[in-house]
Amino acid sequence: MVVRVISILLLLMLASAGQTQEISWPQELIAEDGSSVLIYQPQTEEFTGNSIEARAAVSVRRPSTGDTPVFGAVWISARVDTDRDTRTGTIRNVQITDVRFADASDDQRQALADFIEAQVGGARFTISVDQLLADL
Repeated sequence: MVVRVISILLLLMLASAGQTQEISWPQELIAEDGSSVLIYQPQTEEFTGNSIEARAAVSVRRPSTGDTPVFGAVWISARVDTDRDTRTGTIRNVQITDVRFADASDDQRQALADFIEAQVGGARFTISVDQLLADL
């Protein structure tokens, strides 16, 4: 479970950018209170220097609201360190830069961003730079 959770933000940043393993969408994060966050396939918006930005649709279900899904989006930024010899990149410093949900309070949006960021911590992920550039 821990490996799957840590992999989620890699998927957020790079699903449209490609990776070494086949990944199915959406990906799910489960909170301690039973809430579920589904993250749909991200779209890379910008890759400049060693910075990458992407956005992904998200749905949140909470037991306290009858598990009715609420839809929104998250924006993500991270750093990519590239190795030109192996044509791979290492993703690091993943951050949620924006969260948008209709009728959500600032506190609720921040809690979702914090939850997703906490799932990846200081993890680093390796990707194919060629596929990343092709998807852009």
